[in-house]
Amino acid sequence: MYNGKKNLGFTMIELLIVLAFFGILVTIAIPKWDFSDHHLRTQAKILCNEIREVRMLRMTEGEDFRIVLSKDFYQVNNGIKQIKRVNLRPEYKLYYNFSEIKFSYNTGAPTRGDTITIRNTKNKSYMEITIVPSSGRVLLKDEVLKSR
Repeated sequence: MYNGKKNLGFTMIELLIVLAFFGILVTIAIPKWDFSDHHLRTQAKILCNEIREVRMLRMTEGEDFRIVLSKDFYQVNNGIKQIKRVNLRPEYKLYYNFSEIKFSYNTGAPTRGDTITIRNTKNKSYMEITIVPSSGRVLLKDEVLKSR
């Protein structure tokens, strides 16, 4: 017998059961995703852009802009004044030959070339930033490398 109502949707209990099922699937799947390579790539791009910015500031402003590197952080300085300090994630370390990156005022060439490696100590992945000594170009090898 028809009572005048149409069945237009789901009941509240059916919706709650489906949402609970999707919630359980999401909580199982999310911990298996590894974002460490994404964070490493992001950190390498940020450092590369900082080096390029310091090079451009040195050429245009003429002041004593430079980047000082440490294992756990790097900082952008203008003379003895610290402009910015960037702390790396605890699992990341910087490896370099020279602890200071400084560019020439006239040509934008660095005082010396270097390759800076950002390494994830947990999963042994790394990225490299190279500063070409003759031209001052800052190159980021845009792939995450794995060491053994």
